Amino acid sequence: MDFLALRVTEADTHWVTAWSQVLDADELARADRFRRSEDRICYIAAHALLRTALGAATGRPPASLVFGRGSFGKPFLPAAPALHFSLTHTDRLTAVALHTSPVGCDAEPADRSVEEATFSIMSEEERAWLLGLPTAVARQRAFIRLWVIKEAYVKALGLGLSLDPASYAFDLTGDAGILRRAPAGYDGTAIWRFGAEIFGETHTVGLAVQGRPELPDGSLPREISAGMVAAAASGGSPLQLRKRA
Repeated sequence: MDFLALRVTEADTHWVTAWSQVLDADELARADRFRRSEDRICYIAAHALLRTALGAATGRPPASLVFGRGSFGKPFLPAAPALHFSLTHTDRLTAVALHTSPVGCDAEPADRSVEEATFSIMSEEERAWLLGLPTAVARQRAFIRLWVIKEAYVKALGLGLSLDPASYAFDLTGDAGILRRAPAGYDGTAIWRFGAEIFGETHTVGLAVQGRPELPDGSLPREISAGMVAAAASGGSPLQLRKRA
């Protein structure tokens, strides 16, 4: 199990050329469609991180990787179908999770403001829990934590935005998320590990992993530098992943 995060700041713009070396024509075209420069840079950083992490995991040049798409759009590597991965990027943070079983990750700014009317998209059990919290601040933080876990879970299932958030339910009253009700048609007895934690005081990061892998820092990703990704993208030192047993 590998979980990596890269912060993207205004000072990192000089790495864009190096990051872009590993992106394919479609990724570069998608990047150019962003209107805001910071969104374009974050997208490039995210896909450079993904490709260099997958390159390190497979022993292949990052730029040579060719992706396939599942029925709901989830990417996979035809050359390494047993390797599962998930990518997220939001407001100057990108993260990637890799594992030998289904995995999903998601991130949101920890201070993102959410109207309480938005709680209506959650399951009945989750809405009751959120609205029962004592303060508006507590409800906001709990919603973000719940959201990143739910997003990580549907990413791990490969369903993207096709699944109604109200059709399954989590219990976040304890330290770790517990799936109380699985979506219809999915095995509710499967073993999963869920977590959502504050990363660097700025973002809430969620993780969903099928099975019980050992993580050195709970559900938190390991932070790597922009220069490390650039070096790996330029054919220098590959990213260092965790040793597998």
